[in-house]
Amino acid sequence: TDGLDAPNTSPLWAWLTIFSGLGVVPITFGYAVAYLNHIRTKGTTFLKDTWYLGIKNYGRFLGAFMLVYLISLAIGGIMNLASSILEKHDSLLVILIVVAVMLWLLVLMLQVMYAYRMVPYLIHDDPQLKVISALKQSNEMMKGYKLLLFKIDLSLVQWYIYAMVLTLIFVFVGEAVSSYCLLVIGGILCVITLVGTFLFLYPYINTTSALFYEDLKADKISDNIFTEDNN
Repeated sequence: TDGLDAPNTSPLWAWLTIFSGLGVVPITFGYAVAYLNHIRTKGTTFLKDTWYLGIKNYGRFLGAFMLVYLISLAIGGIMNLASSILEKHDSLLVILIVVAVMLWLLVLMLQVMYAYRMVPYLIHDDPQLKVISALKQSNEMMKGYKLLLFKIDLSLVQWYIYAMVLTLIFVFVGEAVSSYCLLVIGGILCVITLVGTFLFLYPYINTTSALFYEDLKADKISDNIFTEDNN
């Protein structure tokens, strides 16, 4: 609309982004639940299971993602509106109110993300479970456990931070002393960071999440809140 020639303003680019998202989201969910199969059977072939489970549950995975995405989008829209108000007013009272509202919305968005974190596993465990029912069950399961899972996720974030900090140190030092060797080392560390994230951190994170679901499911069954009949 601005007459720009940037690639991201191209209609073709927009459609490619949409269709890639339609394909990536279910496969990402399939990859996550493949780890649930792995901790149960120890015989998972991840590449095969990821594609199979993603395609098998394609409609429900995509539907669940879209509903949660729309909720998050609505919250994000309100945050943008609050931000625009902040830019137009310099009153201390208005600033404090807007900042408080934005912080509350941020917490609300995190609560939404964690409330529906178990949806892929629930869909995988029950072939007959509808998307809305999966969202409701996930929300019920996560009551009282969102903060615990948030703390677990924070404990995993440190690995990303360590990798990025180590890489940046080599790159900045290399630029400061004009050392080609240090710049090369920094580049190698960038590659190691990306490969290590895929080969180690993602499996570690997905295994942790799957184990959390298994423990949470057992806990809810023992409390008669979540029965084996509806998985």
